[in-house]
Amino acid sequence: MLTELAAVKKEVTGYLDEYKLHLAAERVYHYVWHTVADKIIEETKTKAVSQKVLLEVFRACLKMLHPFMPFVTEEIWSKLPASPSQGEPDSKNLLMVENW
Repeated sequence: MLTELAAVKKEVTGYLDEYKLHLAAERVYHYVWHTVADKIIEETKTKAVSQKVLLEVFRACLKMLHPFMPFVTEEIWSKLPASPSQGEPDSKNLLMVENW
């Protein structure tokens, strides 16, 4: 799962670097809808995927979606628990300044 996520992030980054926003948005949409929703969340229901992996995938999806829907993703981001690199929850960064 994380290997596929890394490949999607690389592909989306390439599209964004080339200003092919329509391809970046389409790739993120298909990954979130068909992979995350159809596969990863369904596997999580059966405990085949740990919550840690699901949270990592979800954070990455929010980062990829942020250029296209900044207000919604920023609000969802603010409701997530802090990642280990961020320390305490009250020291959370805004999504817009997170590393890709």
